[in-house]
Amino acid sequence: MKILIYQTVLIIGKRIKRMRGKLILVLMLGLAIGKERGYKFKTNVMTKEAYLSVNGQPEATDIRNAITNSRNDTTTVWFDDLEGDLIEQGWTLDSGWVHSNAQNWSPTHSLNFDDDFMDGYQYAVSPLIALPEIAENEILKYTFALRADMPDSDGDGDNSLEDLYYSLIGDSSDVVQGPQFHPSTNGAYEGNSWWCADETIGGYANDWIQYLDTPPINIPADNYVLKAYLQWSIESPRSASSSSVTEDYPCLDGWDAANVRISTDGGNSWSLLTADSPADSYHFNHGYGWIWNDSDYGCDGPLSDLAAGWASTQISDAAPVEDVDWHEVKFDLSAYANQNVIIRFAFGSDPAYSTIDGDPEDGFRIDNIRVEDSAGEFDPIFSDNADGDLLMIPGYEEVESGLDLYYGFYDYGDNTRPGGVDWEMYEPGMPYNNNTQLDISPWAGDTVQMVFVGITDDNSDGGDGAGLFIDDIHIWKVKISDIPEPTNLQAEAIDNSITVSWSAPPGGSYENDGITYNDGSFESGVSMTSGSAVFGTLFSMPYGIDSVIVHSVEVFGGGGGTVRVSGYPVTLGTPDDFPTNQVPIVTAADSWVSADNLGWTFPRSFVIGVELDTINNVLMNIDRDGAPSSNSFVNFGGWEPWSTFVVDTDLDDGEFGIRATVSTVGSGLTPQFKVYRSPYPGPEEYDQVFNWSTIGSNTQYFDEFDIQYGTEYCYKVSAIYDNEEGSIVGPICVTPETNTTYALFHDDGTAESSTGANGVGGSMAVKFTPDNYPVDIYRASFYSDGATSVSAYLKIWSDNADGLPGDPLTGNIPLQLAPGWTEVSIADMGITINSGSFYIGIVEGFTTTVIGVDSDNSADNSFVNFFAQTGWEGFGNYFPGALMIRAEVDSAGQLSNEDRLDDLMPFEFGLKQNYPNPFNPATTIEFSTAENSWANLAIYNLLGEQVKVLVNERLEIGNYKYTFLAKDLPSGVYFYQLNIGTRDKPIYSDKKKLVLLK
Repeated sequence: MKILIYQTVLIIGKRIKRMRGKLILVLMLGLAIGKERGYKFKTNVMTKEAYLSVNGQPEATDIRNAITNSRNDTTTVWFDDLEGDLIEQGWTLDSGWVHSNAQNWSPTHSLNFDDDFMDGYQYAVSPLIALPEIAENEILKYTFALRADMPDSDGDGDNSLEDLYYSLIGDSSDVVQGPQFHPSTNGAYEGNSWWCADETIGGYANDWIQYLDTPPINIPADNYVLKAYLQWSIESPRSASSSSVTEDYPCLDGWDAANVRISTDGGNSWSLLTADSPADSYHFNHGYGWIWNDSDYGCDGPLSDLAAGWASTQISDAAPVEDVDWHEVKFDLSAYANQNVIIRFAFGSDPAYSTIDGDPEDGFRIDNIRVEDSAGEFDPIFSDNADGDLLMIPGYEEVESGLDLYYGFYDYGDNTRPGGVDWEMYEPGMPYNNNTQLDISPWAGDTVQMVFVGITDDNSDGGDGAGLFIDDIHIWKVKISDIPEPTNLQAEAIDNSITVSWSAPPGGSYENDGITYNDGSFESGVSMTSGSAVFGTLFSMPYGIDSVIVHSVEVFGGGGGTVRVSGYPVTLGTPDDFPTNQVPIVTAADSWVSADNLGWTFPRSFVIGVELDTINNVLMNIDRDGAPSSNSFVNFGGWEPWSTFVVDTDLDDGEFGIRATVSTVGSGLTPQFKVYRSPYPGPEEYDQVFNWSTIGSNTQYFDEFDIQYGTEYCYKVSAIYDNEEGSIVGPICVTPETNTTYALFHDDGTAESSTGANGVGGSMAVKFTPDNYPVDIYRASFYSDGATSVSAYLKIWSDNADGLPGDPLTGNIPLQLAPGWTEVSIADMGITINSGSFYIGIVEGFTTTVIGVDSDNSADNSFVNFFAQTGWEGFGNYFPGALMIRAEVDSAGQLSNEDRLDDLMPFEFGLKQNYPNPFNPATTIEFSTAENSWANLAIYNLLGEQVKVLVNERLEIGNYKYTFLAKDLPSGVYFYQLNIGTRDKPIYSDKKKLVLLK
């Protein structure tokens, strides 16, 4: 048994009713196969945060960061650490699952499915779990710990999964549907019509068998007919005959179904009535809507001849779209002359893709039912138009409901997936298909069971592992907020200051305003090669508005064809699965086409989606200049940000060619912002920076409070509306470096060969001579030419009299070298070089170290000590080329205080002329401060633009000098300015000219 790796929908013991398709060239999404096990799998029930990605999930992501909500607190609903007697606790384990103490997350036991179980699947089903009701701003999620030692995920390398597992939700509640045929004006032919539907969901649900019967009627002669106006808006039979269900039912050629039957024995047995007109013939002979609910309808079953049915839209992928509007259908009753009959209009739905699952089809309608002579010469002997006296009799068949297994997600166990290398907590964001957010909110208030399924093929050609281990299953409730989040958080370090910036959520109001996230120029596009998908743009609306009206929608067409454009509300920050508005648009190649006068209303933010398939011959245009996209989303069975979807594919990121014109009802609020910093001298890991009202509605914060070189500072930001704080986004981290830091190196960055130090204790080092003194050694960089990470030791030596590494300035510092360049900070070691040269290198441990060699440059500054026995000697004695080891130093541009004897303490502020002047590349600037105060010394060009900040810190009374290194500035005239005091209280300011000549 194999299952294609890039699945969208799984149903075991059922079928995939709609292959969601693949994008042209690179995305492959296929079908699952399976065998009946007495459990039925339902799909498309996960109504929130069900996302599909491709080629795995590169990083655990949270869709809430892409849209707008937050986790404020969590409450445990159910937790099981799988200790004690699981059977007594209510667990049901197939023989392939065992309660094991071989491995665990905590404390001693776990569930284990050994991949030695061959060619099948096995279930582990939890006890019943009563889920609580949830409020409108709450969701339910779950996590579990796992170790997935299943190396045969794709042993034969054909890109099809072989050993894998599922996490599913089991619902054992037996909900018996009552009669659903009822008179309704909804879509009626005239007045009322009989509609087989649940008004609360606007159509039909899964697992229905519904009837609408006449009372017994005597047919007086052989010239009588049945006439009725019918409208069938029922799931199309497309792909039924090619689904996995045909393994058990090879005759299957349809899904949900409606037909007409007749009984001559009071309803004990039935025969199928067929329409007189070929145009009204049944669309298929064996619908799963009948077979699923009663196996007697199966291919060889006693009711097989009653399994035919009508459907809607397309009968097959190649067939044209069929008109399903009201029309009169006639049936010949001549065979029943002089008999008492009951005529039945019947409807059956299978376990998935009903109206409630998101299909636009909304059910079976009947009106103006008449039994009369074919010539119409006499009054009908029976009639019912769903108005006035109602003679038809609604009925239903109770459908036995066992454990319904709802599709969650599947995964596998190679070293790229969670738990593939070691134990790991499987959390929201980790699944790469369907229910990526592990959201079980649709079952709030229900009693459910957690179900895990292990699946293997018939061999271990990819390796034999210990199998799948599950532990510490946790269900929790989350309260979320829909307050919009700041986006595009960025930070930039400039010497002793850091600038933090972000983009504000929209505020204010709109009045017939066009909203676009693309620039109107499209460099790329995608189209479907099979199946269908919805491509959408998220339109973020101001927080606090009463509602938004969408007046028009524009789509930039790639190719020409009719597409369905839909509007989806955004609930608690997540696009709804089901649209509230739809309209067809006929696109034109490479031009904008609009749907006007829509009047669509949404509570606030919304998504405009365009459904593409292989029929409409349309592609979705992409503005690559909008990458990384923040407003583009795709729905392949669940919404996902396009920027996430395209990771590890050849697809282009960017914003889609979709625009909207909107007006808001009510005025949106303008946010203020709060900034948090770490480290910060407060009790929390992240403390807010001053009072948030200080920042106000600005989208930039300039931080100069006690910023230290070489220290990483991280920032988070939140939006505040009417004193209510939303989610805190971030962090964004940055490490300030002094402007006098510069690199020393002897290679060109390209390795032509590589070498090791030939054994434990062997050393390699490179000599560095600074441009000026003193300097602090700031950073070392090593280029490893190996394929994997290796261990070694970093070491620094002084220069001896012979021009070789001398006394060590450090001990052996453990170092992990990844392939390519590895940078190591040395700033906190306090190593100052006052004159001469120094050496940075590696000492080899038990792992062979492979350092790159640049053969295009001289080996004059490279040295080796092979085996730690030969002594230091020139690397050029063995290899031509420079060892690829680099240094960064912080030059003497560090601020230094002159001798501070009492008689030298300054009594006034002052700024001296720099010396030398002109200079290249270093010059010294001296100044004095007569108070303990904040000092800022900066360099400006002739346009008055600040090009360097040399000093920005609080200083004590004293005389100071600063060596300014200008290696990265062009020749020219500059000014240096000293400001002492604060922004609110300036004490002293002076400015002088300096000249850089190179």
